[in-house]
Amino acid sequence: MTVSDFDMAAQQRLEQARTSVSTRKAAVAAAAGRRGPLVAVLVIGVGLIAAPFIFQMMAGENRAPAGGEMIDQFRPYMTEARITKFDGFVDLINRAEQSYKADLRPVVAAAPKNPGQQAALTSVDAWTQKWEGGGGIFADMGGILRDVRANLDNYKAVDNLPPFWMFPFFFIVPGLIIALLARAALSGMRRGAGSGARKALVVMGVGLVAAPFIFQMMGGENRAFQGAAMIDDFKPIMTTERVTSMQGYFPVIGLAEGQIRRELVPLAKAQPNSPSTPMIDEFSQTWPEIGSELAQFLGVMSDNLDNFAKVKALPPFSLFPFFFILPGLLVVGLALASRPSGRRATRSSR
Repeated sequence: MTVSDFDMAAQQRLEQARTSVSTRKAAVAAAAGRRGPLVAVLVIGVGLIAAPFIFQMMAGENRAPAGGEMIDQFRPYMTEARITKFDGFVDLINRAEQSYKADLRPVVAAAPKNPGQQAALTSVDAWTQKWEGGGGIFADMGGILRDVRANLDNYKAVDNLPPFWMFPFFFIVPGLIIALLARAALSGMRRGAGSGARKALVVMGVGLVAAPFIFQMMGGENRAFQGAAMIDDFKPIMTTERVTSMQGYFPVIGLAEGQIRRELVPLAKAQPNSPSTPMIDEFSQTWPEIGSELAQFLGVMSDNLDNFAKVKALPPFSLFPFFFILPGLLVVGLALASRPSGRRATRSSR
């Protein structure tokens, strides 16, 4: 071999070494470029796992179970039949109050009275003043029942969602699977494998996107948006001040009913022009049932003030579908971005 041949061979070996180094650098750069999206997917998985703790859905405030408890306790009252019955109760009280003013009071006001009867008349007159008017008891109770009736369909939509205690696991379980698959894909990439994990990530991402539609949180029944509307409508009602105020109505009404029944009706019947008062009689007969059922309803409201506050502190229901859709789209896009390109595959085969 001549010196010239030796130099040429050495130059070829040097060129091959340079090409090999360039190829390895390109492969390393390409692998790093594919690892980045998978690292991002791993972060998304961890974020989904953390979401229920960030939003205090479980442990600490336990907001998700509190929501489920509230929905369960309201169920017997959130029906058309029950609200119609309550409307009938309030209407009966109102008609009895009107009959008192139109039929009973003129007679007893003109009749001779003992101190107890006079005190009863004064007390019942005070009740009628509290009952009437735009800010009176009748308007307030009627308004609350109208708000509840307006949300019966919204309540049913929320009640048809999966149980509230499961909500945290709709984040934790997919997040854990996505994180494990991303970790497996990263490990497989070092061995020149990992395509199976990437495909599984695409499937998981599609599943997250589909979940709100499967549970009808949006599209069709729009249960999440109906839940948000119900929470907004109940905010003025489900406060300590409002519930306490409503609970205070019943002693006032009960006291007036007792004084009418025990003092004023017997006084009126003793007069020559004794009036017929069927509405007042029906009110007195029905009052024990009215007081009991409406008091139970208000008791449920009072017992769930803390639960409602916890649900209200959650992100708006209307955002929940996007907590699945957006991570799902990101997982699909990043998993696809982590695949080796055809050009890279061809180059590496050489």
